[in-house]
Amino acid sequence: MPDAQATACVICTEPFGMFNRRHHCRRCGRVVCSVCSPHSCVVHGYGKALVRVCSTCYERIYRSMAQESLTGSFTGSSYAHEQEAEDETPEIQWKLQLDPAANAAVREQFYYEQAPSSSLCMAILDLYSDNSACGRLILELCNTLSQILVPLLPGVRNEELDHNLIISMIRYLLFNAKLKMIKAGETQGLELCDTYLGHVDLMKFLVESNCGDIPSLQDLLHPESARRLRDRFIEDERLSLAMEVSTKCGLDPSGVWAAAGFASLSCGDFAAAREKFARCIKKVLDIIQTSPLISFTQVTVTPWLIPPQPTYNWLFMWICYYFLLAVLLCQTVSPGSFLDSRRFDECLYYLSAYGSSSAVVSFYVRHGHVKLACRYILDKKCSAEVFVESLLMRLVSRGSLSVLKSQLELTDPTLHSWVPYMTAACRYLHKKGYLNLLYDLQLFMRDYFRAAQTCIRFYESGATSYVELHSRLEHLNKACRHIEAIIAEKRPSGSKRNKEDSPNVPLTLSDLNNHLNTINLQVEVTKFMHKCAADAGSTSQLSPGDDGRLPTLFGNGQMRGEVATQVLLAGTSIQDGFTLTCRIIQDYNLPAARVYINTGRALARQYRYQHIQQLLRCVSDTGLVTDKCHDEIILACVRIISSDDSQTKHVDSLIRLLRNDSNKVNAYLLCGKLRSAYLIAVKEKRVEAIEQIAEEAMKVGQKKTLELCKKWLAQYQTMQESQHRKPEPKR
Repeated sequence: MPDAQATACVICTEPFGMFNRRHHCRRCGRVVCSVCSPHSCVVHGYGKALVRVCSTCYERIYRSMAQESLTGSFTGSSYAHEQEAEDETPEIQWKLQLDPAANAAVREQFYYEQAPSSSLCMAILDLYSDNSACGRLILELCNTLSQILVPLLPGVRNEELDHNLIISMIRYLLFNAKLKMIKAGETQGLELCDTYLGHVDLMKFLVESNCGDIPSLQDLLHPESARRLRDRFIEDERLSLAMEVSTKCGLDPSGVWAAAGFASLSCGDFAAAREKFARCIKKVLDIIQTSPLISFTQVTVTPWLIPPQPTYNWLFMWICYYFLLAVLLCQTVSPGSFLDSRRFDECLYYLSAYGSSSAVVSFYVRHGHVKLACRYILDKKCSAEVFVESLLMRLVSRGSLSVLKSQLELTDPTLHSWVPYMTAACRYLHKKGYLNLLYDLQLFMRDYFRAAQTCIRFYESGATSYVELHSRLEHLNKACRHIEAIIAEKRPSGSKRNKEDSPNVPLTLSDLNNHLNTINLQVEVTKFMHKCAADAGSTSQLSPGDDGRLPTLFGNGQMRGEVATQVLLAGTSIQDGFTLTCRIIQDYNLPAARVYINTGRALARQYRYQHIQQLLRCVSDTGLVTDKCHDEIILACVRIISSDDSQTKHVDSLIRLLRNDSNKVNAYLLCGKLRSAYLIAVKEKRVEAIEQIAEEAMKVGQKKTLELCKKWLAQYQTMQESQHRKPEPKR
């Protein structure tokens, strides 16, 4: 067994300790105390040096020697020599000689009769002249001694040590080190001595408090180590030790005060809890919204299950625990029940003093005090976010919106004081897409114009075809009724009470009538498109755009133009939707030419030549379209079908409908009919057109047409030259 594992003397069974030291018998190898091993003698294997042996071995050695002296020829020299050596004093026993081997043996066997000895240490160091080096060495010795106090196992003290003696020795050495530093003029070393003395006081306090974990001086110098020690004391609810560590090591004591406050709170000592929390809680900490929700049982029974983190803030943790106790306490209460008045007032005190407005309102709502929550918001002039997130949405999640409405009306029947909050709530609901709730709130506010806009969103949202929109016409009918109600209020004959209660709509009667006309016109468009689809004659190609919206009259000018075009294309004939398209063009000042051109292109892609001619007739019958617009429609169609050789016959019929010869030439050029273009250009004597035809003929290799063009151009040039050479008439 190793010497360190022996706990008691094998002879007298006295436990080993700091003053009852272990000694190793060099003859039998047993571990004994100093009382049981007072003798020394020469042992085989250790040379001539005297080594320590136990009393049992000593008696055996000298008993055998005595027997030998009695039975043999006794000279007395050997026994006398051993007796003289054994009776030598320690000073003579450990005396160095000139023999190096003997000196090595003496050094190996040397020990102090009483160790450790701080006075002997200082007596030796006083012989050294460098006070600064002595001071630093003493500080290192203090660190080494403090390491002895650190338990080998966490929480298990070494009972063999006299902790108070070691601490007194460290204090004695530190005072001497301080004197050395003063003599050497070491300011930094002097400050370190003062720091060590404070830490020694802390170590003494921990020993007197029967603390199992005693840190070393070096550990207390590191803030992280000191913080871990402080946190461990808080976990063990040894708050006096935690406060002492915070004070001596310069740590923030807020966490300790918070722990003490929490302990008082758990015991029901609310007055003491207020006093302790006042020392650490800072103003406006919204822990309710930022802390993970845990149950009341977890908070009160096992509040130390959160693993330590390098940057963990004990203050915030304790505040979090407090608020979870104070506010989440109601989560263990069934709906409709309340805390007793004492606990309720205590929770409200902390939330009002240290929490945010959002926490207070949420607390009121959680306990069913909607009226108090509304009054608090108005009195404290809380932000709109508090109203929306802490009051409105919490009540909506509980299905208690009607309760909020009644309380808002009781607080302010006109709702004027709630307008900013309700407006912000509408913006929030619109952004989140909660349309049903938004519509309900707008009706409650009597904001009928925005309610009409919400109805339009109901009508448009997610629709992929006009057949689907037709099933939602009821929403447009509601929007019409809302707009009509606003118009009735704005008229001089409108109800005075309604004018006062309704929110101010920044729109004139003319604007409202325009909105109403748009809704009615969209209703007609929807019914027309649905009828065409039902008749299986619809060729509408309307589809949701990049924003996911199906084109309607509620969109921008481009969307309205698409609707006008598709109305023309949807019917079995152009005449079916032409009147409705004209109304759309006139009401929204759309470019008619662009609408008709887009319609012509769509018809040309489908080879609907009969409908193209119908479109041209309808456009001409209106008398509002010029010849230029008429020809542009035809040219747009020709550009679409010119690449298809199988449609030559229909192309010719369309080109003949052109009213401008120049446009006819361009149309024939598009189709590659250069001879037809040449004949029209020659008839009209258009030199530029013939030159263009000649150039195109050269590209495509039509030599005959090219020769005709060159011949005509040569004749035309000759004719022009002859006219210039003609002599002037005589006067």
